[in-house]
Amino acid sequence: LSAAVLSYQHYEQVGEAARLEVVLDNAQSVDNALVTSSSYQPIGLNASLILSEGYKVGARDVIKVGVYRLEQIRFMRSPQENQLQLIGRDLARNLDLIDRYQNTYTNQTLGYLLLEMCALAGLFSVVLPTTAQISLNVASFVLQAGQTYRHALDELCAVYGLSYFLDQNEVLQLRELASSDTAVWTYQPEIETVSFGRSDQRANHIIVSGKPPSGGGVGAL
Repeated sequence: LSAAVLSYQHYEQVGEAARLEVVLDNAQSVDNALVTSSSYQPIGLNASLILSEGYKVGARDVIKVGVYRLEQIRFMRSPQENQLQLIGRDLARNLDLIDRYQNTYTNQTLGYLLLEMCALAGLFSVVLPTTAQISLNVASFVLQAGQTYRHALDELCAVYGLSYFLDQNEVLQLRELASSDTAVWTYQPEIETVSFGRSDQRANHIIVSGKPPSGGGVGAL
């Protein structure tokens, strides 16, 4: 779909599901046949949409930055436009599912509880930090019925100072952030945004103002 992309926006925040909005050029309805109706087509709800962006990393210019599951598909049609809008979130959206049954955990390690909350939400690829607190025992923890798995995960992370996000390979990364952490990516003095354009009705002459020469006429220069 890369050649049909008119614009896109993606939003990322630690502890939240990342969101992607893409607008595709659907001139002459060329993309209609790609949208799932009665047959299996690539554009459908819950389909995976991979986003790669341009970054200069050695010889590589295109880097995979995320995988998003489609939640909305919109056809935007008017006399002036024919576009297809795709909206999706990454797999961390599963943490917003609501738990149906109350579970009580006694004397379980923090690492076990973190993995348990993720597994109940359907997230099985999880990386835990290697800090000592992951092995600490939690005397009692209750997963309340009617609350989201994200609420339970946030509660555990808030007590132990942890942060989490889903990486580009759909692996949930839990981190204990510290000021001494080394930088993963460093931006160079490069252009972030550039704009080119032209304007009509511009002046095609030069206006000079000043005092006439001494002893000359009023119009002398």
